[in-house]
Formats: sequence, structure tokens, C-alpha cells
Amino acid sequence: MVDFKKLTEKMYANATPEERARIDAYNAREAKFDLTRRQIEATFTRFAERPRATPVRNGPKTETYPERTWTKMIDVRIEDASHSAREYEIIRFIGGSTGHEAYELDEEFATLLTKGGWAEPDTMWICAGSVRYDGCAVSTSDIIDYIREMRPQLLGIWKQLAPPPPRAKISF
Repeated sequence: MVDFKKLTEKMYANATPEERARIDAYNAREAKFDLTRRQIEATFTRFAERPRATPVRNGPKTETYPERTWTKMIDVRIEDASHSAREYEIIRFIGGSTGHEAYELDEEFATLLTKGGWAEPDTMWICAGSVRYDGCAVSTSDIIDYIREMRPQLLGIWKQLAPPPPRAKISF
């Protein structure tokens, strides 16, 4: 059996100073992202394909249908991203169908969540699914609660938040 912890320690000990700096930077970045990690419940749907009962002459000959549905916990976290010298944040869903479920986290995304801009009420499909990949959906209220905790300014509620409780006055 491979002891990955021991292997990692050995590789780090044998690394050059430049490689260690890169490893340390990566570990610091991951630790920062993991501060925002939370678990939410996701609903997965397995799709299958069957021949159409009455196929259209020039149309699709098969149809996709949901075969099985189940729920499990997945992780969500906020990460830094950049593209073409533009810095922004993304919300990444870890444990979804493909492993690439992520959305840019901005006011437009938050507005779509709060105003029901998704196809199904109170459901956000992070992966629509196909015969090759399971569909994966999460509750929009869970995502709104997560954003309310991590980035309340995106929901426009930062002005509505209650002020902190007054500090006790100390007199001498």
C-alpha cells in the first residue's frame, strides 16, 4: 500500500528551493480557498437513452430520460480566478458530475439566484446532465444562504445588516 503522506513529505524534502516555494504558495492558496468551503446537498440524476417510439424522419432517433435520482453532499467554495488580465472570483462546486462546475461570482449571478432566473423554481442545475454525465442540481436557497454568509455585498444586503452590538463602556 502506498503511504501518500510519507511520499509527499519525501518529495518536499527532495525538492529544490524554487519547487518548495511553488508548493508552499499552492498550499497557502488552497488554505485560503478552504476557509470558504461549506457542504450543501445536491440532487443527482442519471440519464439513459432509448429509441423513440415514433421517430421523426429527419429528427433525432433516440430520446433521453431520467433513470435514477439520488442526493449526496458536495462542497462549495470561493476561488480567485483571472482571464485576460481580469481578476474575479468564482464559486466552485466540488463533487459535482464533471468536476468543472463553476460560475463567476458577481452581482449578476446573485441577482439571477434571488429573482428566480433559473429554469426550475428554487433549483440551480450546476450540470444539466446527459447520457455521459449525471445531472446535478442544488437548491438556490442553499446557495443564497452561502453567499449571504461569504459575500453579503453581492446580494445588496450589506446596508441592511444589523450593526454590531455596542461595546461595554469601561470606566476608571
